[in-house]
Amino acid sequence: MGLFRSIAFLILFVCFSGNALAQFRDTPLLLPATNNELVSTMAFGSAPVQSTNKEADRARWTAGDVEKPVGTQKNGFLAASLSFVIPGLGEYYVGDQIWRGAIFTVLEAGLWYGRYHWTKRGDDSLIAFHAWADSLWLPTRYVGYLDSLMKTAGRKSVINDPNNFTQINKEEDTLNALNFPDFTHRLPGRGEQQYYELISKYIQFKYGWIDNTSNDPNVFSPAYARHADMRGTMNYQYEVADYFLYGIIVNHILSAIDAALLAKDHNSNIRLHGELQRISYPDGSLGYMPTAAIEVKF
Repeated sequence: MGLFRSIAFLILFVCFSGNALAQFRDTPLLLPATNNELVSTMAFGSAPVQSTNKEADRARWTAGDVEKPVGTQKNGFLAASLSFVIPGLGEYYVGDQIWRGAIFTVLEAGLWYGRYHWTKRGDDSLIAFHAWADSLWLPTRYVGYLDSLMKTAGRKSVINDPNNFTQINKEEDTLNALNFPDFTHRLPGRGEQQYYELISKYIQFKYGWIDNTSNDPNVFSPAYARHADMRGTMNYQYEVADYFLYGIIVNHILSAIDAALLAKDHNSNIRLHGELQRISYPDGSLGYMPTAAIEVKF
């Protein structure tokens, strides 16, 4: 889970840091050039001298802040809906800071790849898991174990066909009623997923493994132990694939929220134009003074 928490944190950081930057652009911050030698020295190390050609010396420092003509309002609900369907699409629709949409799109592609990769690994492990059991766990050996317990209890076996799982379950019920230990489960039908899960999970089924030689309930054969490990690996791989799915869902939601916020900022009547004003120092070197101005649309 730590991986997906980190991804979610990264997405949140990008969204809200980008939104904070947008808010900064809508906030008055005027840092004009000054002739006060003390202030200039603290800011630049020496007293700056204003350039005589201010218009020619200005450099834009927020490339995304361009004046927008009337009629370019963006629908926040539409932006959120687009990004909820395909992360990043709503940001592209708004048209501002499309790098934010690109982050969500790249994350989406990476999360889907991770989902596919781990699901494929789980599927491959599932095939091997089934094949191991089909070749090394024998119902006939398990039925022989059940019959020996019935004989010990002075009862006659009810199993005529070792591949008849209904008869096997009936004998398991009888042994459970006779208080034989460990008969807590019933053998599912061959081919069911629970069939493969249980035969290396519970003690009562250990006697069906071809290499089982011990009657000690705490001693498991290598085939039993290997099958249990394979089950754990397979379940882990499917679990990781599910984590990527959760990440995909979170990415859709966060991208939708980000697109709505971006559209809201795009439609705002208050906008900030930031500039870096180039200035000359006494030693002939050049520097830049950050300035900001607010534009209010009525």
